[in-house]
Amino acid sequence: MARLCSQCKYYTNGDETTCPKCNIPMQFTLLPPPGANAAPLVIDRNSIPHRVRARDMAPSPSWSVWDLFRSYRASRALIATPLAIIMIICGAFFGWGKDDVYARFDRIQVGMTEKQVRDILQPPRRGKYSTPEWYKRPIVDNDGYDEVDITENGLTLHLEFMDGRLTFKSVESVETAGR
Repeated sequence: MARLCSQCKYYTNGDETTCPKCNIPMQFTLLPPPGANAAPLVIDRNSIPHRVRARDMAPSPSWSVWDLFRSYRASRALIATPLAIIMIICGAFFGWGKDDVYARFDRIQVGMTEKQVRDILQPPRRGKYSTPEWYKRPIVDNDGYDEVDITENGLTLHLEFMDGRLTFKSVESVETAGR
C-alpha cells in the first residue's frame, strides 16, 4: 500500500505507517510519488460484463391511427402547434388585437403634435388591409390652422390643428353625419 508523509513528502510502497524522517503517521494515497507520472490504466475488455442494450423500436409493416395518435400525444410541442396556428389564423381573420377606433380616439389628447396623433392612428400593417387615404396625406402645416377628417370603420374623426398642435377633436358616425 502506498503511503505519503504530509510534511516531508516521503513516499513508500511498503508497510511503514510512520515516517522514518519526521516520525509522524503517514497517509494512504493512490497517487504516484511526487514528481512522477502515473502509469496508464490498462482495462481488460474481456473482464467487463456485457450489458444488454435497450431494444430498438422495429418499424412495423403497417401502422394504425391509434399508433399515430399515441406518438403525437407523446410530444407536447406537437399538441400546442395546431392550437397556435388556429389562434394566429383566427386573429388575422377576425382582427384580434386591433385597437377599437373609439379606444384610439380616447388616447388622443388636445395639445399633441401631428406626429403623435399619427402614431396613435397608425393604419394596420396586415397584408389584407390597405393603407387609409388620410395616412398618405402630407403632414399638416406647422404655421396656422389646419383640419383633418379621417373616416374609418364607419366613423369620422374630425381633428383641428393650430401651429402643428391639436386644438379640437370630435368623432361622429357616418350614418348620423348624413342626416
